[in-house]
Amino acid sequence: MAIEYMPDGTIVTGEFSGIMKVWNPKTSQSLVSFTHPDLIYSSALVSQDQVIAIGGDDTEIYFYRINGSATPLLVKSITISPRIVYSMVIYNVMYNNVNCKILYAAASSSTAYSINVTSVSNIALIRTDSIDGLSQDIYAVEKAGKKNLNKLRLILGMLIEEI
Repeated sequence: MAIEYMPDGTIVTGEFSGIMKVWNPKTSQSLVSFTHPDLIYSSALVSQDQVIAIGGDDTEIYFYRINGSATPLLVKSITISPRIVYSMVIYNVMYNNVNCKILYAAASSSTAYSINVTSVSNIALIRTDSIDGLSQDIYAVEKAGKKNLNKLRLILGMLIEEI
């Protein structure tokens, strides 16, 4: 199960069955229920404008904009190799005084994906790593992500310099 606390005060849950719900925590009422195309294993809040990433049991990481009681809007999906996305962590990385946001997603087969989510309109996969012993545990994902931050800074530097 995946749970995200949204900036507007609502809570988004994702169940293994693929059901996503937006909740009002003050009333414990479900505001909207939505069926995601596959099983849901993980989520991460990507931006303050209500965008979350959903990872599961298929070849995509999905980005949805959550808008209260309206059905979540699919903003983008990124195709990864056919692996299960178990855990996701967001990192803020500074490069030349530019704040960049990286979604670090751990998948089966000890594979990690680094996705630039600095701008919701420009979400892009920037790196795929094979990490020996990477597990499904969120703490292991955070540790692996921190080890790779210097590599990410170099890649982001190249991306920023191209803009």
